[in-house]
Amino acid sequence: MALLVVFSSSTSAQCGRSTMGNDFWFTVIPPMVHSLIASGDSGTVVHVTKPLGTIHLTDTIDASGIAVFEIYGIIYPNGYGSPSTGCVSVATLHITSTDEISLYAASYGGASGDMCIVFPTSALGCHYIAQTYITTLGLGISANQWNYCAVIGIAAPYDSTIITLTSLDGGGYYDSVMLQAGQSYHFRSAQYGTLSGVRVTSNGKPFAMFQGDENVFIPYNCPSGDQIFEQATPVSQWGRRHIIVPPLRRMGGERVLVTALENDCQVMLEGLPIDTLSGGQTL
Repeated sequence: MALLVVFSSSTSAQCGRSTMGNDFWFTVIPPMVHSLIASGDSGTVVHVTKPLGTIHLTDTIDASGIAVFEIYGIIYPNGYGSPSTGCVSVATLHITSTDEISLYAASYGGASGDMCIVFPTSALGCHYIAQTYITTLGLGISANQWNYCAVIGIAAPYDSTIITLTSLDGGGYYDSVMLQAGQSYHFRSAQYGTLSGVRVTSNGKPFAMFQGDENVFIPYNCPSGDQIFEQATPVSQWGRRHIIVPPLRRMGGERVLVTALENDCQVMLEGLPIDTLSGGQTL
């Protein structure tokens, strides 16, 4: 049975496909994404445009091998609102380059920060299952102080893309929208909820999906939280064997999310069974 493994300090990688390219689509996971970072050969020209807007940024990768685009505030989704709701907006960027690049999105502010790799258009799919953490409270945070939610963000490269969102685990989430090229769609979970196990599909047109949490405390009841986000991997690229490489100098161990694509998915750690999951269930 296929499954996807994600842990809190990593980004997903495409199986058997390069993460380099010269055409990308991106949308934010609010509240913060401050910059896009292009990495490649010196002299490569990179264009960042908002297809349904007037933004067109251009830069050339310098001798250091990078070009940085500050995007904070220019693609925030209009209508982004209440928990358990979705909104269609034009919060999408299209990134192209004259030669192959690796593209990263970075958020930072105060004591918070995260980064993810952005996959090229050739690696996009039509079927995803979301993975997010439960957006828990931290020490000293009142339940009424913030409306923290898990979030799915979708960028549509093609016209007439019909996006359908359905809970696999009976969580009750459902929505269906049609997007045109350059439009975005964002869906928030219930307050302090998760969107793990939510299936997101299209009518056969590839799209980019990003996922994360507006602010999450890992582990539960730690004294401070962070936004976390990543680009989701299409289920066509999920697998059965995964290797976790812990970050250097991390002392507290790793927190691993395992999500099953199909029913009766037996999860094993170092060859020993630890649980059996239903399709869409997250361990």
